[in-house]
Amino acid sequence: MLTSYLKLSLRLLARNPFFTFINVAGLSVGFAVFFILWQYSQSELKSDQQWKDWGRIVRCGFIWEGTDDNVHWSKGQFGHHMPEIVNRVFGDFEEIESLTRIFIQENFVLEHIPFHDKNISLTFINERDERVSFKETSVAYADPNLFEFFSIPLLKGNKKNVLQEANSIVLSESMVLKYFGKIDPMNQILLVNNEIPLKVTGVFADLPQNTHLEFNAAISTRGIHKYIDQPQLALGGPHSYFNLRPGVQPSVLEAKINHVGITYWQIPANLVEKVRIAFYLQPLKDVAFNNYRTDFFKPKSPFLLRTLSGISVLILLVAWINYIQLSTSFFRKRLKEIGVRKTNGARGRDFTLQFLLESLL
Repeated sequence: MLTSYLKLSLRLLARNPFFTFINVAGLSVGFAVFFILWQYSQSELKSDQQWKDWGRIVRCGFIWEGTDDNVHWSKGQFGHHMPEIVNRVFGDFEEIESLTRIFIQENFVLEHIPFHDKNISLTFINERDERVSFKETSVAYADPNLFEFFSIPLLKGNKKNVLQEANSIVLSESMVLKYFGKIDPMNQILLVNNEIPLKVTGVFADLPQNTHLEFNAAISTRGIHKYIDQPQLALGGPHSYFNLRPGVQPSVLEAKINHVGITYWQIPANLVEKVRIAFYLQPLKDVAFNNYRTDFFKPKSPFLLRTLSGISVLILLVAWINYIQLSTSFFRKRLKEIGVRKTNGARGRDFTLQFLLESLL
């Protein structure tokens, strides 16, 4: 019986090629557009939620307010923080389980990294004494626990010690291909601006699109720790992240930090009345959708992404309704066939089985 139903379905499809094309193409395009838009929008809306303990991670920044006349105040919110202050906060509050800091290239300043500015080129000298050099724009300095903190997958190297040595560097998979091709990159030497040697100690998978983290190479902060651990004011600094202990509310911890916050700032006595500074803790899931000063990633629009999700569902619904309407109108032409079969003893479940088979086909 199933074989006869299948043969009948194929004959009907072949007998009405235009109808078949319109019906199948409309539904398939609707499904394809739905899957593309839905997958993309949902992935972007869940930015940074692929990292380990993302629900407990917050970014630490500060809000600065200043005035000249005590009447008109200017305000700025910064995505970075001073490395020494963040380190002190980490040591002073037991609610914070771990800390990691990332200096993105756009925020390189001589106060923290005296060896070079943000203009960087990397050079690899191969066995034939050939130089492979590129100007880089996505280099970062990072604390040794970076890959453990965010659980960024490593293709080569150990997360626990990959950045433990001074002058060690971990490269992305695409960057390894660019510099080394098929050569094993482990323990190879790269020169920063043809001067500073860095040893390749690991390779990480290219960062996904649904994250605000943007770097292709991470250099250990071990080589600059004596500069970044000094109390000093600078216009650039690291993006700092706290992993809070289970049950700790970011807003409660933020209030506690700000209660004693004045002790962390090196504000001259003559400016105390003219400057206000406050910490803020931003949940990791919100970082990709906001862009503050010293943030250089392009923020995502939650409204646009939710709109795309709605459009994808609407397109699928329209395709489905179109399929039902076309199928219904086509079945009207088959009323004689159905009547004859029913007269000859066909039951309702026979028609149900046949129509389901045709729809599945």
